[in-house]
Amino acid sequence: MRSALCIALLVLSTAFSTAAAQGGSVDIIRGRVTGPDGKPLANVNVTAQSMSDETTRSAKTNNDGRFTILFSGGGGDYMMSYLAIGMIPANFEVVKENDDDAVILANAKMQAAATQLEAVRVTANRARPLAGDQYRPDIGGVEQTMNQTGIPLDALGDLSAMAAYLPGVTAITNADGTMGFSVLGLGADENNVTLNGLTFGGTLPRDVQVAARLSTTTFDPSRGGFSGGQISARTFSGSNFVNRNLHVTFVNPDMQWASPTTRSLGQQYTNAIASGSASGPMIWNKLFYNTSFQFGRRSSDLQTLLNTNASALEGVGISQDSVNQLLGAMQSAGIPSTAGGVPSNRLNDQGALFGQLSFAPSGTDTWGVLFNGSWNRSGAASLSTSAVPAHGGQSTR
Repeated sequence: MRSALCIALLVLSTAFSTAAAQGGSVDIIRGRVTGPDGKPLANVNVTAQSMSDETTRSAKTNNDGRFTILFSGGGGDYMMSYLAIGMIPANFEVVKENDDDAVILANAKMQAAATQLEAVRVTANRARPLAGDQYRPDIGGVEQTMNQTGIPLDALGDLSAMAAYLPGVTAITNADGTMGFSVLGLGADENNVTLNGLTFGGTLPRDVQVAARLSTTTFDPSRGGFSGGQISARTFSGSNFVNRNLHVTFVNPDMQWASPTTRSLGQQYTNAIASGSASGPMIWNKLFYNTSFQFGRRSSDLQTLLNTNASALEGVGISQDSVNQLLGAMQSAGIPSTAGGVPSNRLNDQGALFGQLSFAPSGTDTWGVLFNGSWNRSGAASLSTSAVPAHGGQSTR
C-alpha cells in the first residue's frame, strides 16, 4: 500500500515538473543596432514577431544601441523589424538554433536614407534694361556707395581712407605709412582703385565732384585685378552752369579737450586746410572745364622715448625702466639714439590738384583730358612715443 502511494506521488510530481517546464519556456532576443559609421544608434524601434502565432513584442535601443525582448512560448522563429528616423528600415528573420539556447542574437546595421526632393521649376521673364544700369550695384556681388557724410576732414579726398569708414571694411596702415583698407581680412595689396576706368593710386582734393563705390566679391567678368575690394570712382565733366566753391578749415588745440596724459603724448594738433573747385564752360555747349585744389598743414608736438615723461609712457604700456635699459644697450653698442636735424614738431604738408577738360565738337564726338597731382611731405616720418629720434626722418612723395 505504501509502495503504491509513493509511486503515484512520484508520477504526479514528474507530470507537474514537465508541464511547468513546458509552460515556462522563454526566448530572450538581444542585439545591438549600429549606423553606417559603426556607431551605436539610440531610440531605434525594434519589433519581433513570432512566426508561429504572429504575436509581437517591441523595445527601443538605449544609448549604447542595445535592446532586449522576452518571448514566452514564441516558438524560436522570429521576424525582426528596425525603424529609425533618417535610416532605411531593416527586416530579417532569426531562428533559435538549439532548444537549449536561451538567448537569440539579432544584431543589425542600418543604412542612411537619402531624401529625394521634388523637382522645382521657376519661370520668369527677362527684365528690360534701364538707362544707367552700368552705374547700378552689381547683382552678383556686394557694392556700397561712398559719400562724404561722417568722414573726418583729413580723410576727405583719400579714396582708401573714405572706404575704411564703410561697414565691413577695416582701416589699416600701408607699408609707406599711408592709410588703406582691408576687406575680409586681406591686405591692402589685394585691393584696386580705379578713376574713370584707369588704375589710380593718388589723392583727390576734397571738393572734387566724384562718384565712388566699393565693390567686393563681384562676379562681373569684365572687372578684375582684385580679391579684396575695388573702389570705382568717376568724375563729372563741366557744364554750361558756372560753379565756384571755396572752403577753409582751421582746427586749434584750444578747441580740443585732452587729459594730461594725452597732452604729454602729443595728441593735440593744429590743422589748416584750404580747398576749392571751379567748373563751367570755356566754349558754350562745346568745351567745359572742371578743376579743384587742396592745400593743408597739420602740426603737433613730436614725442619720442627721449622727451616723454614716465606717466605718459605708462599710459601706452611702456615702463621707464625699460626705456633706460634700451638707451643703455644702444649706447654700449654704439648705436646713436638721436641725430641732427630732428624737428621739435611733427609737420605734415599736403597738396592736391585735379582738372578735367571735356570737348564735344558735335553730337557724335567727345574728347576729354584729365590731369591729377598730389604732394605730401612729413618732417617726422616713422617717429612715435615708442621710437628714438634716430629711427625716423623726412619723407616726401
